[in-house]
Amino acid sequence: FLPLDLKISGEHYFDIDNNVGRFNSARAGIFYACGLYGCEIIWVPYYLCQSVSQFLLNHNIKVKYYNIDYNFEPVNIKQSANEAVLLVNYYGIISNQRLQSIAKNYFNIVIDNAASFFTEPLADYYQVYSPRKFFGVPDGCYVVGKDAGLFIKRYKQDKSSSTSLFLLQRFEHKTSTIYEQRMNNEARINSSGILRMSRLSITLLKSIDYKKIKSIRAQNFMLAHKLFGHLNLIDPTKYTSDQCVPMIYPLVTIDSELDEKLRKNRIYVGRLWKSVLNDVAGDSFEAYLSQFMIPIPIDQRYGPREINYCYRIICRLMAGE
Repeated sequence: FLPLDLKISGEHYFDIDNNVGRFNSARAGIFYACGLYGCEIIWVPYYLCQSVSQFLLNHNIKVKYYNIDYNFEPVNIKQSANEAVLLVNYYGIISNQRLQSIAKNYFNIVIDNAASFFTEPLADYYQVYSPRKFFGVPDGCYVVGKDAGLFIKRYKQDKSSSTSLFLLQRFEHKTSTIYEQRMNNEARINSSGILRMSRLSITLLKSIDYKKIKSIRAQNFMLAHKLFGHLNLIDPTKYTSDQCVPMIYPLVTIDSELDEKLRKNRIYVGRLWKSVLNDVAGDSFEAYLSQFMIPIPIDQRYGPREINYCYRIICRLMAGE
């Protein structure tokens, strides 16, 4: 029988001189980058998905934690020679220029660009990208940096077709009806350890209109800021550049129940990393974001109509209606 016919136009991050490594998850990519530096200890921010630290600990990487200030900058890292530092491009709103200004204070840098797929890699560091946060693929991560592809054959290749049916079902069903299947795929990745990116994901990532998607997301972010900027208690454009294509628009308002109110209006957004509240001071920036940041969707499924709809609903809710 005939398989799917896909237009193969090429990956966004293709291998040049063994400088790209492909893995099944961003967590695996961070672990691999530690190995490239020869580090068994890494500093990670408290404000990050707990699964990252747990994955590293499960694979014998010791984790030390640091706080961030209101400029998304580390404040308490005391790094030793055999330690790496994970710098996070939060929400995809931090420019390379800003990342470089922070990174110059440390060494053995791994940049977590999971929320910023289109940010160009910097030559002196290892960058980790998560295509699953930007495109419909069942698994995947790129590690980009010097010789990042040299040692990937040590790992077996993932096979994700058995839990990827939800991607096809989405053409015929609502997201809510197949969400459980999507979470089954997430559970498979969580339990699979360190694997190379599946052939299915590689093929799909060769078939994406990156230019179009990049343009839509960038336009949606700017529209969201035009609408929500006067409501937002942070400025998401403070450290951006023209090259930034964020994953979401981070809206901060002093309403810890806004996400629940939005769900009642069929706008499904969630708080990022609520578990952080258990690990940081109540008056910290991390706690502030965990309690009050709402991730407004700006991905390629949406356009001005949807973003304006979100804005109208949020304005109505904030007015107490």
